[in-house]
Amino acid sequence: YVSYYDETKHLAHLAAELGWTIGAHACGGGAMDLLLDVYEEVDRVIPIRDRRWAILHAFHPTARNFEQCRRLGLTVGVQQTLLYNLAQDRSGSSRSSVRDDSSASTSLLVAPPPPAPP
Repeated sequence: YVSYYDETKHLAHLAAELGWTIGAHACGGGAMDLLLDVYEEVDRVIPIRDRRWAILHAFHPTARNFEQCRRLGLTVGVQQTLLYNLAQDRSGSSRSSVRDDSSASTSLLVAPPPPAPP
């Protein structure tokens, strides 16, 4: 059994080794925590700050998540209509967790870097 964290970490390390860009969907607070912890772990081995890595949707960020994004130099894409439409489903006293909320998920979009400008 390979955990979701380990699989995400493996793909992120591979992308960093190849010099590829990652744009990962993080829907839910637990997904944000998992993804940013993976990015930090990769960054300790292969710096990612100037690689244009991104986190997409970014539902339910915390102050810690904002600091992680700043420190890692991530691009964050928020989809306001989803935040508005899903607010009742995902709000409450606690943020969603990968372990206890099936609505929390991540997916990776990994691609080679774009060609250098002429």
